[in-house]
Amino acid sequence: MVHFTCRGVNALTSCRMLCNLNLRHMSHLNDSAIEALAIHCTTLERIDISACEQLTETGLASLASLPALVALDISCNDEAVTDALLVRLAGCVTLKTLLLGVAGGHWLSGQPYRYSYLSDS
Repeated sequence: MVHFTCRGVNALTSCRMLCNLNLRHMSHLNDSAIEALAIHCTTLERIDISACEQLTETGLASLASLPALVALDISCNDEAVTDALLVRLAGCVTLKTLLLGVAGGHWLSGQPYRYSYLSDS
């Protein structure tokens, strides 16, 4: 059971050297928390925000501004993943791995992928 809220996630914005972040299945995570991370945690390279029910296209699109982002898991966020979002993410020149669709892998922890992903490598 998760015992922290978006207030706790917002506190992470002070972690200016944060590289990897796993917030998978945080049903209460909202766009404002994701947007704050995108603004303040510019060293983020890998983010798993799969199955976060409250996220919208707007929040996810804010991640395209991260200059070091190489891997993003937004699977199981079906309502938020749109063509417009994918166009925004396509502008993220450092992005190498984008996971969409059905979740099930644990790529942040180094476990094997168990679902399809898009990658340029």
